[in-house]
Order: sequence, then C-alpha cells, then structure tokens
Amino acid sequence: MSEAQRGTTTLPEPAQRGRLVIKDQVVETIARKAALEVASVLRTSSPLNPLSRSLPRVEVTLTSTHARLTLHVATSWDRPLYAVAAEVREHVAETVRRLTGLDVDTVDVQVTSVVQDPTGDEDGGLFGRHHQPERRNLL
Repeated sequence: MSEAQRGTTTLPEPAQRGRLVIKDQVVETIARKAALEVASVLRTSSPLNPLSRSLPRVEVTLTSTHARLTLHVATSWDRPLYAVAAEVREHVAETVRRLTGLDVDTVDVQVTSVVQDPTGDEDGGLFGRHHQPERRNLL
C-alpha cells in the first residue's frame, strides 16, 4: 500500500513549500482601516475638489518580510495631535504585524488636516462656544 493510499504523506520543509506574497494594496487597506479605528481620526475628502485624495491615505514600502508605512490622516481638534499620532502609530503597527506577519519597521504619521468641528455645530469653535453679538433691527 502506498503513502497516498494510507493517507500519510511527508510534507517538505516550510521553506521548500512555496512563499506568501502580500501586495502593497493589502497592507494599505489594513493600515487605513486600522487608522480609522483610532478615536478622533476622520475619513475626509475635499468638497471643493472631488479629484483630491481622501484621508486617511497610506503609502507602503514592502520587502519580503518588512514594511514601512506613511499615513496622512485628518483628525478632530478635540485631542492633542501628538496623542492622536502616537495612538495611530502604535495601533497601525500592531494591526499590520498581527494580520500580515510582516515586521513593521516604521509608521510615520502626518496629520494633514484638522477639522475644527466635525459635528457641524456652527456655534462651536476651537476654544469652545463663542458669543455672537446680538443683532438689532434699527428700522
């Protein structure tokens, strides 16, 4: 009886079985979704220029086992920028590492847009609510 008939086969060593290729676009998608999981990171696009790039945007450089990422993000003004950038850096690196098995060498985070009031409340301002002068009709 042959090995195939008995159901037992010997597999070659893992290095001899083939290789896994992870495309740049896969890492970009994982990083973009991970960045959006961070509090205060917003998905944006320019209403004035529909051809402009939306945020978050990711640039990836891959080797067979390492990744370097640059993220361009938009955030709301409610948290310090350094705190948002640090949280994005940690969360994206951990998520990419966990889902792809790649060693993440660097994650550069560039905050390229700060939205003053993401809720659309026109009375809010950068330093809280501001007072509008009362208007009187003199006629």
